[in-house]
Amino acid sequence: MNAKLLEKLEWPLLLKHLVSYCKTKEGQNKASALLPDKKRAEVEERWELVESLRQLVQQGYSPPLGELPEIAKIVRAASIGQILDGEQLKVILLLLEMTNRCFIFAKDFKDNFSSLAFVQSKLRPLPELVKTIGRTIDESGFVRDDATPELLEIRRAKRSLTRKIEQHLEHLSQDTEYAKYLQDDFFTIRDERYVVPIRVDGRGRVAGSIVSTSASGQTLYIEPAGIGAYNASLKELELSEKLEIYKIFRELSQLVKTVLSEIVLNYNELVSLDLLMAEAHLAHNLDASAVTLSDKPTIKLRDMKHPLLSLAGDQVVANGVELLAGQKMLVISGPNAGGKTVILKTVGMLHVMAKAGLMLPASPASEMFLFDNVFIEMGDTQDISAHLSTFSGHLNGLRPIVEKAAPSDLVLLDELCVGTEPHTGAALGQSILEHLAASRAWVLVTTHFDALKLFALNQSFCRSGAMGYTSDYHPTYRLSFDVPGLSFGLEVAERVGLPRSLLQRARELKGQESSSIDNAIAQLMTQVEKHRQISDVMEKKVAQAEAEKARWLQEVDLLQKRRHDLAESLIEQYEEVFREQRNKFEASFKKAKQSPAQQEEAKGEMKEALSKLRDDLGKLEDTYILKEKAPGTPVVFDKLRKGDQVYVSRFRKFGRVLNRGKTPDDQVEVEIGMLKFKVRLTELRLWDQKDAKKVQLAKKESRKFQSSEEVRPTVIASSTNSLDLRGLTVEEALEKSWDFIDAAILRGEHAIILIHGHGTQTLKQAIRNALAHDCPYDVHFEAGSRELGGDGVTVVFFDT
Repeated sequence: MNAKLLEKLEWPLLLKHLVSYCKTKEGQNKASALLPDKKRAEVEERWELVESLRQLVQQGYSPPLGELPEIAKIVRAASIGQILDGEQLKVILLLLEMTNRCFIFAKDFKDNFSSLAFVQSKLRPLPELVKTIGRTIDESGFVRDDATPELLEIRRAKRSLTRKIEQHLEHLSQDTEYAKYLQDDFFTIRDERYVVPIRVDGRGRVAGSIVSTSASGQTLYIEPAGIGAYNASLKELELSEKLEIYKIFRELSQLVKTVLSEIVLNYNELVSLDLLMAEAHLAHNLDASAVTLSDKPTIKLRDMKHPLLSLAGDQVVANGVELLAGQKMLVISGPNAGGKTVILKTVGMLHVMAKAGLMLPASPASEMFLFDNVFIEMGDTQDISAHLSTFSGHLNGLRPIVEKAAPSDLVLLDELCVGTEPHTGAALGQSILEHLAASRAWVLVTTHFDALKLFALNQSFCRSGAMGYTSDYHPTYRLSFDVPGLSFGLEVAERVGLPRSLLQRARELKGQESSSIDNAIAQLMTQVEKHRQISDVMEKKVAQAEAEKARWLQEVDLLQKRRHDLAESLIEQYEEVFREQRNKFEASFKKAKQSPAQQEEAKGEMKEALSKLRDDLGKLEDTYILKEKAPGTPVVFDKLRKGDQVYVSRFRKFGRVLNRGKTPDDQVEVEIGMLKFKVRLTELRLWDQKDAKKVQLAKKESRKFQSSEEVRPTVIASSTNSLDLRGLTVEEALEKSWDFIDAAILRGEHAIILIHGHGTQTLKQAIRNALAHDCPYDVHFEAGSRELGGDGVTVVFFDT
């Protein structure tokens, strides 16, 4: 696609939004240069990656990316064997540290967000090189004193010698004979040697050699005789230091060169991740989706919105554009400023977004084809410098379209053939549309010409579309199909205040026949709008009925699962009771068989065992009467409100509604503890405040400190499941604990270890009290095993 076409669709403006989400300079450059040049397989692969990252953004997470320094010059220098300096090595260190952080982030979250597994597989962490450069180069790019034993010794000797020189010079400055010739009460360094400034008249009176003079010639910088040897030794040490630093830089540069390909790979992958995350942020803010890509040309876009209008915060009306079987042309008519051009631009922009790999602000039920070419002619094409009028410029833009449009091309024409006498314009416009139909191109066109509206109604390959309006002639910006639209020129003129006499005369000139046609179309549009409203209501009711059906099926499934679980538990306990009593019977029978004298005693034991068996079975029956049902009641969409307490069946957790969506098909945003999720309406059950209080009380009762005798899964300490809280205040420790628990649950951990130590017991007691009463999740906890640290740690188990 050429730059002029992209400019007409305002593609550069959308890229500015994409650039704003990038964190790296190179990522911003890539975003600003993004082009719609991808094939179908590339687009689908990109959408799959971005969808997973969009979910990551939705839950408030983001990889630890930051500003990446430019490395092109450094790479080029290292590749040809140049010695890198401290600043350049520091840049490499920053890049590798960011690589390591992103690698660990991807590893921690890859089970929940599949794209991060792909990211992790691409990155090449180099921990040994990070460690080597980090212990050699400091934050400012200088070589650390302890980089090598030799450098440490040299710098110690330099500091010692420097102190001796400075002490000697301070002693001289306090000498009264010497001090009267000093220009200033300080010493300085000239030509890498310590010197003192004296006046010209002190020459020959102060023992030493002149190193340099001031620009005015009034000050002599003299190296006192007593420090000449010191200066010489200091210079030797500085030379040794430079040689040692050179040796260090040479060795580090060689290490960098051996893994240069991995370093470049990491840089490129971090930039790619930055762009992917920018696309995910854009998709999140647009509520964008991946749509179905068709093998054959088709247009079926549902609930589409123009991305720039959405990003500007405007209240955008969602519209659909669909051509039915055998149709390849849509003729849209309607009032000025009614949204016709926006429809064209939205279709064009969504097609460009798709070919660039960006997710689309449209329903996932949409279907589209990646056309080979998009042709567009819209706006004022007047060009004074080229001696072209508006109409001439318009025709100049139409010519390549007419010449080149093919069956796999999309043509967008705004206000076809305006700017000339209406009859001529309509005739020329119809001939162009007939030609494009013969070329089998796919066409969307807007018009005010009645002749083109009638043309659309009479052609099987054509579909009519009309922009809606209210009873007082205000646009609704909704597109209706299979009916022509009215321009409402006279009504708009009346609304802006033109004299009634002028309007009356205009109606007379327009003619009764035209007015009758307009009235008929207006009545038809009114009926279409009523039909739309009825259809919306019916679709809503059908959706609600389907949701109710799904919820009842869900409740049946939940009850069946509970019965199954209870049955298994009941069988297990029955077997245990029977096993215990059978062992008693066998022991009693054996006793009676061995000794006839003990038969009466054995009979008594058997009767006692039978009685105990009846009692145990009775208790089991009382325990497992199926009184319990699924929590709460099925959710009705119209009655669901923000803040309602709900039971989320997918997680078997209770939560709070944050956003119910606009239709029963929309996902509902809920808050469970400190985490936010989007779930289907069918996964929710409503429960009232009384039930909520009962559940909260039951939770608090169940969160009792567990003794170490209770059987729990074995917990092995690791860097991902352990949190050291020692040295923190209670507030800091609790804040870190809640964040750590959120992340652990998201990763799927079954338990974590909170390390608080013993101390005064305050921190330990505060943590355990908070877990028992304030934790938003169902948890149990206990002191750690001896291997984990005993009572100095608390092991928290997540109930599933």
